[in-house]
Amino acid sequence: MNYQPTQGKPSQPSANEPFSAEEAARIQKLLRKKLGPEHVSTRQGMGNSRLSYVEGWRIISIANEIFGFDGWSSSIQSFGIDYMDILDGGRFNIGATCVMRVTLKDNTFREDVGFGMIENAKSKGQALEKVRKEAVTDALKRAMRQFGNVLGNCVYDKEFVRSISQVQKQPRGRVSGETLFRHSDLENAQMSIDGDKADVPVNLPAVSANQFQSAKTVSSNNTGNKQGERDTLQKHTLSC
Repeated sequence: MNYQPTQGKPSQPSANEPFSAEEAARIQKLLRKKLGPEHVSTRQGMGNSRLSYVEGWRIISIANEIFGFDGWSSSIQSFGIDYMDILDGGRFNIGATCVMRVTLKDNTFREDVGFGMIENAKSKGQALEKVRKEAVTDALKRAMRQFGNVLGNCVYDKEFVRSISQVQKQPRGRVSGETLFRHSDLENAQMSIDGDKADVPVNLPAVSANQFQSAKTVSSNNTGNKQGERDTLQKHTLSC
């Protein structure tokens, strides 16, 4: 699959909320920063090489902190299974490609391609699940990194990766009750929503006494007319 990464703004944006000058300056400052060693993971590459990467959940968390939870969105532009080979014994080799677009609230976007694969899998369903998720996550990370160093672009700098390995990792903060979203938080949030619904006023149109009496008279007339129709139908039925 031949694909060229694109960037810019869509021709027909659905919404456009420009960043303020202060927001843009803050975001740009954060995007220039490079990731600390605690955010960078490594895995075995081809041969004896080690590959540096950033986990998908970290990229999403960092994006939420920089742009805001409602300041960005992602959308799959295309997805396809590149190959599915059935091996002897009913095992599978599968590869999939995904094109992902990440759009900011001002409609600036970045777009790139991701790939997922599995070899010698026993289950076709589990294999498809893995390659789909892997391709989507890979595409999301590759699109995100185009915004700046802090969203993963810095790990492509080999010199930086060598130097960051000498920096001591910052320990994570201790988990405490105040930092956890507990069941009581969920109950309180639901009670707050229910309370807001109960407080919503219902605006009914004002009805004068004359209007009320007129409506009552019309209703009575309609009831009488329906009763007369039923009596006439009954008489007709008896006469037959």
